[in-house]
Amino acid sequence: MKTASLSVKIDPKVKRDAEKIAQDLGFSLSAVINASLMELIRNKSVAYSLDADLLEALDDVKKGRTIGPFTSLSSGLKALKAQQK
Repeated sequence: MKTASLSVKIDPKVKRDAEKIAQDLGFSLSAVINASLMELIRNKSVAYSLDADLLEALDDVKKGRTIGPFTSLSSGLKALKAQQK
């Protein structure tokens, strides 16, 4: 089987944790990612569970701890740059 390389930037802790879980399940991280991509192709959708980070983000939205909405990409980028100052 021919293969292609895929380069993605990911938090090092996320990678380590994912590699550990994949290894515990008897898979390589590459095999897990390949299976996930095949599932994306097959179903044309992505399924995620509501984990703590997403729940925290939803709580931020409810409590008004967000910026936006934006009417354009440039207005969103401008607001984000202003937040960094």
